[in-house]
Amino acid sequence: MRRIAVSKMGAWSFFTGPVVALVFFLLVPGGLLIDSAPSVDAVASISALASNAAWSKSALLLVTLGLCIALYGLFALQAVIRDDGFGDALARYGVLFLMITVIGWIFSQGISIMLADTEYQSDQALQSMVPVYTAELGISLICTFTAALGYLTLSVGLATRGDFNRPACVVAALAAIVALGALIVRVGSGSDLDLAETAMSVVRSCYFLWVLWNVIVGISILNNRTG
Repeated sequence: MRRIAVSKMGAWSFFTGPVVALVFFLLVPGGLLIDSAPSVDAVASISALASNAAWSKSALLLVTLGLCIALYGLFALQAVIRDDGFGDALARYGVLFLMITVIGWIFSQGISIMLADTEYQSDQALQSMVPVYTAELGISLICTFTAALGYLTLSVGLATRGDFNRPACVVAALAAIVALGALIVRVGSGSDLDLAETAMSVVRSCYFLWVLWNVIVGISILNNRTG
């Protein structure tokens, strides 16, 4: 009974955590929905965070909460994939990559909370925080890279098993390949800011497919543990 309860909690965490994180990520000022600013425009992004400081911090804390819930879900998934086959080994690599991703994103939220305290009406204060924003952006790019690797290896690994939705795994893997290609373009874009922002828009679109896949996998775990 205790094992079933733990499995159910982990399955729920595997998909509710990413959903919570994604919803509030969309609601962070400077993102897609509130005071939208290009990620390559440091001053505009910092200003959006700082001009809505209270909500920025609240949303970022809720993103962090979602990431922590997702991290527990990853631990629970690791307990499910314990066979010795190549697919399970590959899936465990995916879990490792995603754990690294989640931890990195949590640190990134902390930096963003600090940026929200910037005196946005002072040009000098804004400019002084640009290096901090650039460092946060670099962490986010690396974490997105490990996220794409994680979803690619995890989805391919789970596709070799018979207890997960194989077509959904294929879609998640294809989204990861697209994200990796877009990240290569983003890193190699140099001073072409329009190309860099377009590449990141492609990557962000993959997040939605990955979160949907998390929901499908979480439901599969629930059905397999309680069915």
